[in-house]
Amino acid sequence: MTKEELASMLDGIEYGQEFENKGYLGLINDVNLNGLVIVYGQSDDLMEFEGAIREEVGAWGGTTVNIFANKEGCGVLPEWESFKDYHDDEEEFKRYFVDKQTSKQVASVWDKDGYSWFIDTDIPHAGFNIMEDGEKYCRAIVISLDDVK
Repeated sequence: MTKEELASMLDGIEYGQEFENKGYLGLINDVNLNGLVIVYGQSDDLMEFEGAIREEVGAWGGTTVNIFANKEGCGVLPEWESFKDYHDDEEEFKRYFVDKQTSKQVASVWDKDGYSWFIDTDIPHAGFNIMEDGEKYCRAIVISLDDVK
């Protein structure tokens, strides 16, 4: 499955439908195995990652995060201030800065172009709409970790 195929399948999904519910659990497992990541805004303060990266990031008013992918794994890179407070191994610090240099940014923008949430990045991606009561709620994206590496 490609990022474009997944975005097409999800286009028009109704806000509040969790991806794990209503038959989407199998889809998310497939997405994870294919190295795809769904990024969307939720509520008024969250950026969600589903699939190969599973993460929830505080995003009140919008935020930008760095994501990374390497042979050891993938994920959302924590802010340095919080990372250094919980790690003290020199090798972990080195890995952090390598991941930081090779990471790519993903932004969640609040209230843009008629959407409550608009997800944006320079990473090649496929967009889709999450709707709320027939209105645009979130312009979400699907990315491939191959494009992050």
